Parts: sequence; C-alpha cells; structure tokens
Amino acid sequence: MDIQVRYQNEQITFDGVQSYEDLQQEIQQKYPLLTNIELSYQDEEGDTIQVSNTSDIIAITDFTKVILQMDAQIDQQKIQELERAKKVEELKQKRLEEQRRKKLEEIQKEMDKIQEINSEKALIEEQFIQKSEDLRNRCEQLNQFQSQPLPDFKQIFYDSNFLDLIRQKESELLVLVDQKGFDTQLKANQKNFQETFEKLFARRTIQHQENYSRWLDNKHKINDIYQQIRQVENERLVKLQKLDEKLKRLQENLIKIKADLNMPQQNDDQF
Repeated sequence: MDIQVRYQNEQITFDGVQSYEDLQQEIQQKYPLLTNIELSYQDEEGDTIQVSNTSDIIAITDFTKVILQMDAQIDQQKIQELERAKKVEELKQKRLEEQRRKKLEEIQKEMDKIQEINSEKALIEEQFIQKSEDLRNRCEQLNQFQSQPLPDFKQIFYDSNFLDLIRQKESELLVLVDQKGFDTQLKANQKNFQETFEKLFARRTIQHQENYSRWLDNKHKINDIYQQIRQVENERLVKLQKLDEKLKRLQENLIKIKADLNMPQQNDDQF
C-alpha cells in the first residue's frame, strides 16, 4: 500500500506499507523528533476517521483519494538528548582538534631540531675538512723540505786563505838561515796550520749538524701533524656520532608523534 500523509505543509507518500506498525515506523524515521502521532482522514461524508491500527488502514478502499492528516507533538526529551549529543560531539571535536594542534606543534619542534642537527653536522664536516686539509697542506710543505746542500769541502778549502797562509809561512822559512830559528818557526807553522784546518773542519761539522738538526726537527713536525690529523678525525667522528645518536632519538620520537597523530582518539562522553 502506498499511503499519503500530510504533516503541516508537507505531503509525503510512504510506499509499500504493510501495516499500521510499518507506517508508524516509516513516520518515525522521517520525523524522529515527533511523538504522540495521530492519523486521521475525512470520508466522503466529511466525517473525521481516526486511524489507529492496521484494520483502519485496510478499511480505506482507495488510497489515491485519501490523504492521512498527521498531528503530533515535538518530543522535547529527544531534542534535549540531541542537543546533549551535539554538545558532547562539539566538545570531543574541540578536544581532538586541540590534541591535533599540540601534536602538530610537537612535530614541527622535532623537525626544527632535526634540521638544526643536520645543519650542525654539515658545519662540523666543513670545519673539520678545512682543518684537516690545512694540516695536510702543512705536512706536504714539510715533506717537500730539503736541507740546503753544503758546498763541496774541497771548494771551501780552496776558497779559504789556508793555502795562502802556507805559502806565506813557507816564504818566511826560506829567508831563515839559523837552523834553530828555522825549527822553531816550522813547529809554530805546523801548529798554526793544524789549528786553522781544525777550525775549518769544525765549521764544516757544525754545518752538517745544523742541517741534520733541521731535518730532524722537520721530521718531528711532520709526525706531530700526523698526530693532529688523527686527533682531528677522531674528534670529528666522536662529535658526529653523538649528533647521529641524538638525531636517531629525534627521528624515532617524530615517528611516534606522527603515529599518535594518526591514531583514532579514545571516545570520552563524560561531560
């Protein structure tokens, strides 16, 4: 049965109604806030006929000509329940939005910290690379160090006045006629020659020692630089390791916060 019902200024047709209970159920679905629903219609004589059960519906012979008039009251209790449910939902949504806002703030803070650590890592890498490069350049310069070659001793000997001294003393001996004086002068010359040669050789020895000392000092400097390079690398690794550990904790915390953000919140209707 297709039954037409008018309520206030609205007219609606309920299709496939099998009983009075079906009709009441359809009306309740359409108008959930109504209660004390009464149905009636006017027959051909103009009398008002109440419809309160299935038999009253079956008694209607032509539903195309009958429109049921519906009178009802607004269910205040349902309205209050709906208002309360609406308030609960609004408060719940407000709470969820606040939780979401806080989570988003936490996410942004963690991302800022992660960016800060990545920037710090990049800066450390740059600083330590520059420091290590400076040390390696210094080491390369020291490795290229070569002692100044000493002049050939033979040339130094010729350039000195040693031979002139010998010739001079030899000339002086040739004019001596006294044997005793000759022997005395010869011994003096020999001593003078020996002292002069020893001084010349001593200077040569000192030059060798100075060159060796400079070479040894240079070698120590190179070893010190290698040690500094190792220390710089170790320091770099220690700092980066600490930052990586901190970065890992931040990333794990960020994943947790994002998971919490996407997790359905527990309902709480105690308002």
